[in-house]
Amino acid sequence: MQEELNSRLSGVKPFEGIKEVMIEIKKRGIEVGIISSDTKKNILEFLEKEKMEVDYLMTGNNLFGKDKLINKYLKQRGLEREEVIYLGDEIRDVEACRRVGVKVAAVTWGFNSKEALIRLQPDWVIEKPAELMTVLK
Repeated sequence: MQEELNSRLSGVKPFEGIKEVMIEIKKRGIEVGIISSDTKKNILEFLEKEKMEVDYLMTGNNLFGKDKLINKYLKQRGLEREEVIYLGDEIRDVEACRRVGVKVAAVTWGFNSKEALIRLQPDWVIEKPAELMTVLK
């Protein structure tokens, strides 16, 4: 599965508007990080190709261990759960956030459908990147 993903990396593009939102978030002094089950190599190549920057990157190869990665992130950064909003596009993202007590914004432009995400009752459902700015207020 990882080999297939690697072969398709060159064709992957960021969702429309996300670059601009990331720039605005960083201008406001808010840290932007990535916690992913993809490989660090793939993510770094994508970020470099798209000229995007993040403050923090953590990867893990366990598809169902995101709660552990989120806890590790909180500990390493010295953050309280209330200080973090996790953006996720998968059911397992919402489930992991619920297990660790972090607020989660489910984005509808990713892997799982809007309906599947809504059933898990995330704190927010975001259909366009610009909507994230409202959540951050």
